[in-house]
Amino acid sequence: MSIKQDLIDSSFLAEQLKDLNEKYRNLSVHDRIGSLYDDFSNDEIMLTSSFAATSAMLLKFFSDVNKSQLTISLIPDIILKKHLFIRII
Repeated sequence: MSIKQDLIDSSFLAEQLKDLNEKYRNLSVHDRIGSLYDDFSNDEIMLTSSFAATSAMLLKFFSDVNKSQLTISLIPDIILKKHLFIRII
């Protein structure tokens, strides 16, 4: 890809992001998530989060809006490993 094409693509992306920010700015959390699924397909959306308390809330909001969104929780696996580690010591 040429430098000129890269600049055109980045300019187009910046304009798309500006439009999406304007569209989502005044929406509630659930409405934002619903609009996200209107604007993009499931396979274009990836959720990531830490293990903080807000993570559970974020995943709950997404599952409220879209039951088919794949969510994977590593928390039970981490708790099991921590439990096993404590028992070994």
